[in-house]
Order: sequence, then C-alpha cells, then structure tokens
Amino acid sequence: PDRAPLWSSVTVEADSATLADALSTAACHLDRSAQAGLLDRAPDLRAVTLVDDQGTITTLRRG
Repeated sequence: PDRAPLWSSVTVEADSATLADALSTAACHLDRSAQAGLLDRAPDLRAVTLVDDQGTITTLRRG
C-alpha cells in the first residue's frame, strides 16, 4: 500500500548530487530515528534536514 510522506520537505547533504537526490526522495517516508540511522550507515552523507507539516525544521548531522 502507498504511504503518505511523513515530511513536507527533506534535504540531504551528501558527497554526490545523485546520492542526495535518491536519499531525499526515499527519506520522505522514514521517521526521525530511521533518518538518524541513515547518517550512521552512509559515510558519504553529511546531514538531513527535515520539515514537518507544521513547518518545524530539524537538521540531523553526523556525530
């Protein structure tokens, strides 16, 4: 079944634009703990910025 995105916007900072584009699209469907897990597992990923439906901005960074 299709799931609605959990975030209004997701921005990914990565070493390559291709990686950032792919992960930002997929990351719209991940909760915050899964987003943090991406940072732990993907060394080319620097940060993920999330915007929820209320406009609250959260940036997760490595380390």
